[in-house]
Parts: sequence; structure tokens; C-alpha cells
Amino acid sequence: MARRLLQELYNFIASKSRIKVVTLHVVGYNKRAIAFYKKNGYILLESIEDHYHIMGKEYGGLKLGLFVNGGQ
Repeated sequence: MARRLLQELYNFIASKSRIKVVTLHVVGYNKRAIAFYKKNGYILLESIEDHYHIMGKEYGGLKLGLFVNGGQ
């Protein structure tokens, strides 16, 4: 299902030539999500300490990006 949603996003983006990068944030301990996004072409843009505050704890986050439509 997640792969299908990404494909729909890519189809939409392909028609919008002004979009050059798609970014997202993911909590650092979500290894499954990180692997999924990397498998689908996303790269690490930034690590952010204590980005998430979940149930009284702080967790690092990752900013991932996918360059599209000739973006760099």
C-alpha cells in the first residue's frame, strides 16, 4: 500500500515541473520506514537531534529527500 501511495505521489509530481525535491521527516528509531524510503530513492539530507517529543522522551529525526524533475 505504501509503495502505491508513493507511486501516486510521483505521478502527480511528474506533472508539476516546478517541484524539484520532495522532503519528509522520520523519527530516527523507525528503521523500517527509513529502509523503505531509501529503497525508494530518498537520501539523507539532515539529522536533527531531539526533533520529536513522544510520551515525555526526545528522539532524533531524519530529514530525507528525493530530487525530482532535474532537481539537485
